[in-house]
Amino acid sequence: KGALNTSNPSIKRILSEVKKLNSEPSVEFEAHPVEDNLFDWHFVIRGPEDSAFAGGMYHGRIILPPQYPYKPPEFMFLSPQGRFEVGKKICLSISQHHPELWQPGWDIRTALTAIQSFMPTPGNGAIAALDYTDDERRKLAARSREASAASLRAHGVYDSFAAFLRSERPAGPPAAGASSEPAAA
Repeated sequence: KGALNTSNPSIKRILSEVKKLNSEPSVEFEAHPVEDNLFDWHFVIRGPEDSAFAGGMYHGRIILPPQYPYKPPEFMFLSPQGRFEVGKKICLSISQHHPELWQPGWDIRTALTAIQSFMPTPGNGAIAALDYTDDERRKLAARSREASAASLRAHGVYDSFAAFLRSERPAGPPAAGASSEPAAA
């Protein structure tokens, strides 16, 4: 591996986000860049409580553009959840489909929090959106840990997420969300 150009603003920002995500982990998701590419991330996110996704754990990928954070990332889910097509770039106000809505102050944590909040909303025909029934989503949630584990293994990143994938959401009130979260597209 070569040395990182830490004077590059994108790399500096990404390294800062990695450090913050490691020092202040979320109970709702875990995200890491792949070992040899800071611009290619994988994540596992919990299904939102009080929804058909509750109890689910879903694997996804984030591709950061070289101009990050000034240009938005691409997001896709790699395990089935009934809201977004598997392996397709999803269309949300925080994604590359809407660069005019992206705010450089948003980060990976903000984006994953937003994605989790978008999950129970209707797809309304957006790119890569699905509108499975709640019953279908509950069935996918029940099988999600196994499906996500298989997907993580297929992408060679299972070990980074194994402990989180086995974890349970702590009891108690959900964490307060930031009021500056982006809106659905």
